[in-house]
Amino acid sequence: FISALNGKVLEVENKNVSNGSKIQINDMDGGNSQKWVLMKKRSSLSEGVYSISSALSSAMMLDISGGSIINHASLQLYTSNGSESQKFYLHNLGNNTYILISLVSGKVIEVQGASSDNYISICQNAYNNLDSQKWWLLDAGNGCFSLMSCSSGKVLDVNGGKTQNGTKIQQYSFNGSLSQSFSFVLCKQKVIEDGTYMLQSDLASNKVMDIAGGSTKNKANIQLYQMNGSSAQLYKIIYNTDGT
Repeated sequence: FISALNGKVLEVENKNVSNGSKIQINDMDGGNSQKWVLMKKRSSLSEGVYSISSALSSAMMLDISGGSIINHASLQLYTSNGSESQKFYLHNLGNNTYILISLVSGKVIEVQGASSDNYISICQNAYNNLDSQKWWLLDAGNGCFSLMSCSSGKVLDVNGGKTQNGTKIQQYSFNGSLSQSFSFVLCKQKVIEDGTYMLQSDLASNKVMDIAGGSTKNKANIQLYQMNGSSAQLYKIIYNTDGT
């Protein structure tokens, strides 16, 4: 950005990328501290369950590798198969800032290790409220979006622009390519049927989610308890039209 006043350009002082760093004018030297990317405005989507395809190929979806439920399982590109590993709940935290929750694991999508480097893998992890798990949606045109990390300012990117199964999803500096553009398709189908359920722990088959003391009061505790079939252990699951 060249000033009409004196021909000098905007730059980041001392190449310092910390919050609060000074922006100044200086003689043009061609360095990265004087280069800027014009980003399209943040966009918004309604909350709901989505499958997310790459603009490189509508048949290739964001997918949790192996349908894993463990922390740090990687995000990859994989052929559309309708599985829960390819479905994500988009939750708006406010200010058009989102988290993406995997339906297969209940974990959220994050930049691994909260790194700011290019080529760092995108994975899932237990929610911890760090900016590395939060994303802005940028209008990428043609109904697609880019997902920018709130921690690094870099975007979700398909490694090498490849469309093979298992292709790594990483973060990379924004460049506006199709590798950084994704389409969100709202999933209307039910994940499970409406009905009354007990919620059993994988740690022990005889232990379920239970309202302490069968209380009907606000703020009553939810606890793990021996299965006994009481109403304190029964939960009605109802499907909403937005996929929640």
